[in-house]
Amino acid sequence: MCPETVPILVQISRVCLCKPCEGRGGAVGAEKQCGECDGHGVVIKMQRIGPGMVTQMQSRCSACNGEGKSIAAKDRCKSCNGKKKAQEEQIIEVKIEPGMHDGEKIVFEGKGNEEPGLPPGDIIIVLDEQKHGTFARQGANLIMEEKIDLVEALCGFTRVITTLDDKKIYYSSLPGEVIDHGDVKVIQARGMPHHRNPSDKGDILIQFRVQFPAQLDDNSRRVLSQLLPEKTTVMVDDDVETYELDKVGPSNHSRSRGGHGDSSKSGRTCPRVRGRQRSEMPAAVDCSLLGHAPFWCLLRQAFPRRREKRIRPMCTTTGGTEVHRKRMRKWLEGWMSMMNLRMKRHARRNWVSMTVKRRNHGRNKKGRGHVRFIRCTNCGRCCPKDKSIKKFVVRNIVEAAAVRDITDASAYESYALPKLYHKLHYCVACAIHSKVVRNRSREARKDRNPPPRFGPRTAARPGAPAAGGAGGAPGGRA
Repeated sequence: MCPETVPILVQISRVCLCKPCEGRGGAVGAEKQCGECDGHGVVIKMQRIGPGMVTQMQSRCSACNGEGKSIAAKDRCKSCNGKKKAQEEQIIEVKIEPGMHDGEKIVFEGKGNEEPGLPPGDIIIVLDEQKHGTFARQGANLIMEEKIDLVEALCGFTRVITTLDDKKIYYSSLPGEVIDHGDVKVIQARGMPHHRNPSDKGDILIQFRVQFPAQLDDNSRRVLSQLLPEKTTVMVDDDVETYELDKVGPSNHSRSRGGHGDSSKSGRTCPRVRGRQRSEMPAAVDCSLLGHAPFWCLLRQAFPRRREKRIRPMCTTTGGTEVHRKRMRKWLEGWMSMMNLRMKRHARRNWVSMTVKRRNHGRNKKGRGHVRFIRCTNCGRCCPKDKSIKKFVVRNIVEAAAVRDITDASAYESYALPKLYHKLHYCVACAIHSKVVRNRSREARKDRNPPPRFGPRTAARPGAPAAGGAGGAPGGRA
């Protein structure tokens, strides 16, 4: 937000190549291939994790620090100790041009860190715009807030402001102009300059806040009533209720949300009814009480608490005349008949036995709650554990090609590799699709014979003699 170009000196710390050895780390030709990693920069180690089980670990070579080449201690550079790099402190000059925005980047190419065999990096400066005590920036415009009194808003005023370049500007309102609360006025071409075009500037927007007096005495009110236009008068009848305006406070909010009790025009106070649970059915309502108790108390007794917000305003606004009272009585009787029917259905439902879907009634063993849901091994969807298709798999813990290598590396003469036991869970759809279970038609399900591959072997293998054939067994009796 600076109107002129300002140079700023910034001190940075960067990594550069060692100047005495010119980034070689030692004398010319002193760098040789590392004997530990054979120039790869990494070493592979075999680690034993159990009986007959080994694993390979790859790590960076500590001799050459992962570079694949090393320098003997006697040939290393005395300045960088063979590291080829050094730390350097540098001061750069950053020029802030007029009109630059928050977050804009200034790039210094080739001034960043340096690595052997790679081009140097860049230095990027990101601008962070600080807040001003008077102005707030919006593009090229400056926005400020000005507080004025009521007499200044009506009779005019004069103000002076100091711009960002330390210049003072005087401005005043037009004669006879009235400033409203929240009005915005503009001073043209005195805002921020545009980037790369400093001669073109934005505007200054002033938003006015009118300060009203807290109270007026009788003399001031009488004088103002004579000077200002006449106020409108309203004829008030005798039967109209009159109220006075109060300030909004916590007590008003507590009364609007409902206090400990509510009173009707007759002076009776209705007790506060606690809300029922959703599964609880309301008690029956006596229709003979309609002419004695307030309507909203009966509705509270007849319906759950979740309908109170909709019923209570309707009762309080329409309970004045006899016509509204009869209409409300008819509406309430309809609701009571419907609620009594709902109670009968609820009582009848308790006597009907529900279908048992599971032998443990949806409960796990030892009272651990409902049936536990598991994830299908194939698709990952949730399915009940008792409805899932289980498959027990036994596999080798390693591949068959690695059995010989592990046997040779083992310290035991004879060692049996452990097996991997795994239990798979499938949903019904995946079990049918993966051929874990068979999907047959309704007619085919009546055939209870096992499939041919599990059936009894009736036919003899080709080339084998038939049992009980002619000639009998060799060496048998005739």
